Amino acid sequence: MKWQLQREDHNRQDKAKKPDYTEAFADAEDAGNSCGSRNPVRDATSGTLAKKFRADLKIQAATFVEDQLRGALLHVAGYQFRFRMSPSQFANANNLPQQNARRVFRKITEEAERRLAMTKNSVLKAGFDVVILERTFEG
Repeated sequence: MKWQLQREDHNRQDKAKKPDYTEAFADAEDAGNSCGSRNPVRDATSGTLAKKFRADLKIQAATFVEDQLRGALLHVAGYQFRFRMSPSQFANANNLPQQNARRVFRKITEEAERRLAMTKNSVLKAGFDVVILERTFEG
């Protein structure tokens, strides 16, 4: 049994030394994957666990904001706009002729996508503190 574990460990080390594997490991480390390293105690004491937790929260917050904005009625450059609108729905909502609506709709869609990307990036770059509240239960 010990021999098999040693062999598996050596195989893992050999794979890690190959260039294609080391890049993948480095990318996973940099991305702050939520799995953590193989030593959770070291993660907890060094602060990397908290960093990974905050990074995951930022991604969740940015996704939430994006989902909310994609479903909401927005005002972009004076026009009413939803991401799920078709050009004909856009024309009806803004009292535009169908011929002009497609051109305007394309420009408004590009502007809305640009603004959404800026908003998502600002959420990802924003610094925020995580407050953990303790609940006490009276029995």
